[in-house]
Amino acid sequence: MNTEEDIDIIKRLQAEKSSLEVQIKRMRADYNALNSIQTSVNNSLRESNAEVLELQAELILKNHEIAALSSISDNISFFQLL
Repeated sequence: MNTEEDIDIIKRLQAEKSSLEVQIKRMRADYNALNSIQTSVNNSLRESNAEVLELQAELILKNHEIAALSSISDNISFFQLL
């Protein structure tokens, strides 16, 4: 048979178990929330990286245009000297 002390221990362990189950549920909810935030941040970074790549491509084209215009300008200046 269970003694009074055994019953108290069982009740205390049941209370601790319930408390731990609540903590686990909170931790799972926190984990899911953080995972959702991380996914959102990762998606935003992916989109930003795509935009950066597009801007880099535009800059390369603009630099080529500038180089071509500079070359034309140099040629005009050369011929003006003649």
